Amino acid sequence: MTDTICANNNSVFSAEVTLTVREKPTGIEPSPTNEAALQAYPNPIANHLHILLQNAARGETLFELYNATGQRVWSFTAAKHGEKLLERVSIGHMSNGLYILRAVSEGVAPLQTTVVLTH
Repeated sequence: MTDTICANNNSVFSAEVTLTVREKPTGIEPSPTNEAALQAYPNPIANHLHILLQNAARGETLFELYNATGQRVWSFTAAKHGEKLLERVSIGHMSNGLYILRAVSEGVAPLQTTVVLTH
């Protein structure tokens, strides 16, 4: 591409310019299909939350639910023996609102997702 710098509508300087973009425009790398994932459904939730965790970790996984002010309002642990863990939990006793579900497994990065509770 050629770029021209003008002053008072007169061409002052012209040069061939090459632009190389080295980063993603959003700064977010696409996720490989085999990467860890945390899903919560249905979303919004009425009473029962289904949690699907896919990662390479084995052993105990800590699940935590944080409210909109950052307070941990609920937690439980589950044993994970394979690449996938599916849990069904009752959270209908909690107040309506926006929550962050976080999964912490030893040896892998914590995962989190947003869930909405409506009765």
